[in-house]
Amino acid sequence: MTPISSDIEAAFAWLGSDGAKRFHLDTKRMIVAGNSAGGYLTLTTGYRVKPKPRALVALYGYGRLNAAWYSQPNLFPEYNKTKITREEASAQSDGGVISDSSKRKGDADTIYRYYRQNGLWPQEVSGFPSSSIAELIAQYEPAKNVTREYPPTLLMHGTDDHDVPYEESANMALQFEKHGVPYVLKTIDRGGHGFGGGSPDQIEDAYRSMRDFIVRYLDGE
Repeated sequence: MTPISSDIEAAFAWLGSDGAKRFHLDTKRMIVAGNSAGGYLTLTTGYRVKPKPRALVALYGYGRLNAAWYSQPNLFPEYNKTKITREEASAQSDGGVISDSSKRKGDADTIYRYYRQNGLWPQEVSGFPSSSIAELIAQYEPAKNVTREYPPTLLMHGTDDHDVPYEESANMALQFEKHGVPYVLKTIDRGGHGFGGGSPDQIEDAYRSMRDFIVRYLDGE
């Protein structure tokens, strides 16, 4: 199967050519950071893009797309205050792709909550058939694509995250350990999605570690 092109792959290809020239970038000194879905995309750059980042920082991100937390209903109360029907979710989109949220007519959060309430996110977003989704989606799952060449990575995650479970970062740490990839996992006890409810001291320490981590790897340790 030929790998499918993605926006992030195209973005890095541009950074490595026209973007580097236009903005005088040193593409050998790039560090990528992101949170939540951005954390997932950050982890994806570890094996899918060129030029490859020097290091990664993923805040409450995830490395699996077809795991139970995403492919089964999210039962936490905050996702089920109002049950959303398929008709209500479908009415939020006319099928077009609009990256600027201010120009969308529908409510993306309604679609998201419907998919999470019913465990449909991986299948609906990928478009892959349920019979072969595990095989087809694997190439987009960072946890299944870690090698020794994967960049050093800092992971930050709260233990009470009801959107992206803490186990996602813990699982990535296991993959890094298995393949000998340098990593740091900063745990925020009782922290939710975005670290809300977590220990202020641990949160401060985690962000201090982020700064130190970036400085450490910018020059290629």
